[in-house]
Amino acid sequence: MPRNRPSAVRAAHPAPPKFSRPYSEVDGLSRRTTEILRRLEAGRFQPGYVADAVASYRGLLRQPGRILYVDIDDCPCCDPVHFRDQLDDVIRALPRGGGNDLRRLVAKLDREFERRTLPDIYAEPNGDHRWWRYRQRQRD
Repeated sequence: MPRNRPSAVRAAHPAPPKFSRPYSEVDGLSRRTTEILRRLEAGRFQPGYVADAVASYRGLLRQPGRILYVDIDDCPCCDPVHFRDQLDDVIRALPRGGGNDLRRLVAKLDREFERRTLPDIYAEPNGDHRWWRYRQRQRD
């Protein structure tokens, strides 16, 4: 029986579609952490989840001015603090030994966020660990 040429086999079975977005690659993270994030994004999150969240959180902190006023948005996915929530979800999903440089990167951004925002004296903490939700915010 004659054998099919490889090109004929490939034409008969097209490759599955690739993701339209690449996996996260964040500046300043080690190769080991990048590989851990790649596995997390392949399983639990979507490709580019971490890179988008870090870029958006950094973008929020690049706003000019000494005091950072975070707008309250009615849509939770458009709320700028939502990106910090995403990073918290990723940090909680990381294994204990891995991802320490992501934790350090987010801690550095958190210090800047805390320095440039004011505590919300009217917020009633409900035991939530997400302290960044209790910083002063403004409505449009």
